[in-house]
Amino acid sequence: MRNWLKILLIIGLVAVVYRDSFTSRFFQDDKLNLQLAATRDFLAVIPGANHFRPVSVQGFYFLGEIISGYNPLGYHLIEFVIFAGTLILIYKSALLITANKNKSILISFLYALNISLFANFYWIANSQFVIGGFLFFLCFLLFYHKKYSWLVIPTFIIGLAGNEQILTLIFILPIISIICKKTFSKNIFMILCFLGLGWIGLRTFLFKFPVNADYAISLNPITAVKTFRWYVLRSLNLPEAVKFSADWFFTGAFVLFLVALFKKNIDWRLILTGAFWFVVTLGIFIFLPNHMSAHYLTVALFGSSLIIGELLSKNKNILFLSLVLYLFLTVQGLEFLSKTHWIILKNTGPIGSF
Repeated sequence: MRNWLKILLIIGLVAVVYRDSFTSRFFQDDKLNLQLAATRDFLAVIPGANHFRPVSVQGFYFLGEIISGYNPLGYHLIEFVIFAGTLILIYKSALLITANKNKSILISFLYALNISLFANFYWIANSQFVIGGFLFFLCFLLFYHKKYSWLVIPTFIIGLAGNEQILTLIFILPIISIICKKTFSKNIFMILCFLGLGWIGLRTFLFKFPVNADYAISLNPITAVKTFRWYVLRSLNLPEAVKFSADWFFTGAFVLFLVALFKKNIDWRLILTGAFWFVVTLGIFIFLPNHMSAHYLTVALFGSSLIIGELLSKNKNILFLSLVLYLFLTVQGLEFLSKTHWIILKNTGPIGSF
């Protein structure tokens, strides 16, 4: 089967798994974002968080209103199309690093079906991470393009106005260049660095940092390790708040999947690349113990997918069973979340049904 057909099959599989999300109603931050977009003020920050994200908030909700009014279906469809585009970029990014089409398809599957992304489908306000992820991987690929690498500059600027997590690219790009032996324009890289420093200055002195206590930074190393461990478990396709003692069937499938991750002849270059990517792009979220959310892994998940993809057996039968287990964990995890997670239940009272 051609690779583009495999990608389409993965996208279709995601649509089936998250089919109920397309009718998921507006909720909580959506109300604030709709009101912000209605002002047509593209210089405003998000109250409380002080995030300046006019591309992924005001711009996205303005477009959604034009296409769909106040029907959430249109907003979900826009986000799903962007996600589909991101998955293509994921495949291309994996191909750039691994130079292996089959492994890149595998990484794309692992990324697309990881339960950590569920909020990106069920909560429209996660446009900040859906659009931010797309622009992140687009910048990553443009940077190494021989002919159009200069396009990374305007894309990076747009990305900063979508989700500032794109700043971590400044650390990712040179390391990936060394590991993959990719040449790049040092002038373009320096421009990205200056843009990043400029953005940090604006955030510090103009937009200010979040005032909400949930965004309080903790530099306690023990707390940071615990928070990091929480994100590692999510990257292994475990849903939030799951308890092994409460669901032995789920636990058994997870243990079997972990067993499948041990093989010989590991390419440690990919393992180290994935680990570096995961830690760096997760970044500041490691130090936010009061605001842990699985969707913060939207970009970092690519790193863990690189690692898992390398650790899985090359034996076709074992690999097939491993992916079936992975898909089972996703479906079972979504079933668990549908009964326990506030983003799907939207059970916070009147604000969830405005």
